[in-house]
Amino acid sequence: MHEIEAAYVGPFYLKMMGLNALRHADGLWLQLIEAGRAVTDDEVRWMLAGTVTVERLREKMPATRHWRPMVMGGWLALARPAGAVRDDLLAAMEHSGGSLTAPSLCVSAHLLAGAAAVPAMRAYPGRDQTRHDGSERFVGAALESLGAPAPVVPDDQDRENFTSLLGLAGRLRDAFIAR
Repeated sequence: MHEIEAAYVGPFYLKMMGLNALRHADGLWLQLIEAGRAVTDDEVRWMLAGTVTVERLREKMPATRHWRPMVMGGWLALARPAGAVRDDLLAAMEHSGGSLTAPSLCVSAHLLAGAAAVPAMRAYPGRDQTRHDGSERFVGAALESLGAPAPVVPDDQDRENFTSLLGLAGRLRDAFIAR
């Protein structure tokens, strides 16, 4: 396991993937805040995009497209300045692998990019419909909340899940930036 995965992914991803964060984030709260305050822009970009943006990190980090780092990249993006990770976050949202990664990427993109996240979110449901894992409706709820038409209409449970996870993401971002 790579050192970034050992520090920021392994301890959290099972409890933070998909909608699991709604049940488990509070129990991990202090550890999440500590991780968010320690993680760098480049480490978040690596988790999100599977690419390395700084030469010194390229030598240390293999490229990855695994879903586990993307889950935590979504959550830990909230700890970084929006402009530093926004493009990587939107690219990860657009290429999300489904219900394990889409929720964290979606709520983080909503918070950090707002309406600028709409194209990435709209691209996601088109791919997800072939799997029908439910995340296309979750992303649809996010699109609705941004005033954009949703390619897949969410139901009330999807809207409630999105609103709850967005609230959690907002609390987490506030905690990350509070010093």
